[in-house]
Amino acid sequence: MDTIKHILTQSDEDEFLTRYDTAAKEILMDRMVLVPLLKTVIPEMKTLTEDEIWNAVSEDNIVRNDFPELRNHGDSVEMDRKIRAVLPNKMNLVIDIEPQGSFNPGYFLGYRMEFYVAGATFDQLGRNFSPNLGKEYNDLYKVYSVWILFNTPKYMENTIFHGKMNFNPVIGEMNNKIRDYFEGKYGIMNIITVSLSNYSETDEGFLGELNVLFDDKLGAEEKIRILKNRFGMEPSEIVKKGINTMSEGYGAAVLERAENKGFDKGYDKGTTNERTRMTKLFKYLRTNGLEAEMDKALDNPEYMKKLFKLYNM
Repeated sequence: MDTIKHILTQSDEDEFLTRYDTAAKEILMDRMVLVPLLKTVIPEMKTLTEDEIWNAVSEDNIVRNDFPELRNHGDSVEMDRKIRAVLPNKMNLVIDIEPQGSFNPGYFLGYRMEFYVAGATFDQLGRNFSPNLGKEYNDLYKVYSVWILFNTPKYMENTIFHGKMNFNPVIGEMNNKIRDYFEGKYGIMNIITVSLSNYSETDEGFLGELNVLFDDKLGAEEKIRILKNRFGMEPSEIVKKGINTMSEGYGAAVLERAENKGFDKGYDKGTTNERTRMTKLFKYLRTNGLEAEMDKALDNPEYMKKLFKLYNM
């Protein structure tokens, strides 16, 4: 049995992940994906037309951003895409779009979500909000941090959740007036999670389209075919390019899925050697049309070890 001729180094793996991440962001910023996403998850946009939503988030309002205060202290925390949306009723929103490949990045992801939404709120100081310039707290824009989660655990798949500050009584009882006060005034900081799964023929609606776009088992041509025939979606050139790029980075994407499925119990997770070894194997199997072997390995650590031995890795 031939061994791999093209050795995938750690830098190769990092490049795969970077290209995959960049392609995912470009897809999410394309009109045909961004508009239905916002219409689905942002309450203030549910009744707007697609044109109204796109006009509210014109390309001039889509920017990369980070937290300048952190950067000034020697640290930089980059947000993926932050959008200022101006709705027809003149309401302003800040919307942060965050594709996230690893559900278990070594820390509780929810803390990062809270940190980002707090950072996007604080970042308004000196712009939308500045008491010294006569702009008070009422001038703050509502912030939505929208997380598109790939490779989620089974119990999270195909769900959308909206989280915001919650108030519960410590002393006294909640009544309608108190509830109306809290629910009517609070909610500047909002977190939305969109948890995807691999595509199934029973998938419907916009979540189904996202599952196809970011499925780590489907090839580029198959994705485009399903989007057209099943969902009536004609991918734009930007989306097609992103799909092709993600397919090229397939080995890195499957690596993330493998770790999140927990099959790493059979070896030392996290070492550079093991990660490179896995990625080499996945690239070889993918290149040689052996996706079925890959899926068996994902579900069976012992079978993974057999493949390592079979292909002299």
